[in-house]
Amino acid sequence: MRAVAAFEQQPNGSDELGALYAGVFALAVLGARDTAARLHAAVTDHAERGGTDPGRYMRFAGPSLEDRVKRLLASIPPVASSGTMAWAEMVTLFTGAAATLSAPS
Repeated sequence: MRAVAAFEQQPNGSDELGALYAGVFALAVLGARDTAARLHAAVTDHAERGGTDPGRYMRFAGPSLEDRVKRLLASIPPVASSGTMAWAEMVTLFTGAAATLSAPS
């Protein structure tokens, strides 16, 4: 969540997409699979339109993380396209879900 907040203050959308892409996997691991799927669809859409690879930093973590990411992506439900999610909506989707998941029970 801190990375997304930091990148919101900078004009580097590619790095912010990378942080949100990592957030997809955090949400999936924490059990918010539907939200992870929606976020993944939005991040992928924005990345394709912007000509960037949001997963480019994952390679630095090594092949074991890349394998886990591939398995997680295969396990989240597919999302039918309902148009492009606005950037602010995409950020709010992640930060809202992260805040809910990190709130004490």
